[in-house]
Amino acid sequence: MVSKHRNITENPFTYVLIGAIIAILAARGYVLIIRTNFSIGGVEMHHVFYGVALLIIGGFIYFYTNQREKRGIARFALFLFGAGCGLVADELNFFTYNSSAYSLIQYYSESNVYSDVFLLLMLFLLFLIGLNIQTKSKR
Repeated sequence: MVSKHRNITENPFTYVLIGAIIAILAARGYVLIIRTNFSIGGVEMHHVFYGVALLIIGGFIYFYTNQREKRGIARFALFLFGAGCGLVADELNFFTYNSSAYSLIQYYSESNVYSDVFLLLMLFLLFLIGLNIQTKSKR
């Protein structure tokens, strides 16, 4: 008999969604508290650089471990991938809707916050679709 309860820990989008939410909140908190960007050799390191690194690292780890059935490591890789998505999307939202000047007021503007909420809603929709597909495949 198939259980009627859905196990959300088996849905890969769970970890992507959690990673994106935590990354966006961490990036917003960092900008609010620190208010400066880290720089290396005069080059400002915005959180898009960290996001791209997390996307690459998380993607490679997931594809490597997914073939070997290492579920814990694969879930952590999905979390890293989601965090990278969140950081890249947050930075791109800022530069899309604001000027090139990095201002705290512009960073927390309505359009930028709405874009992040829209991103999280889309990831949540993917989560629900994945959960629905997972439930149908177990029948």
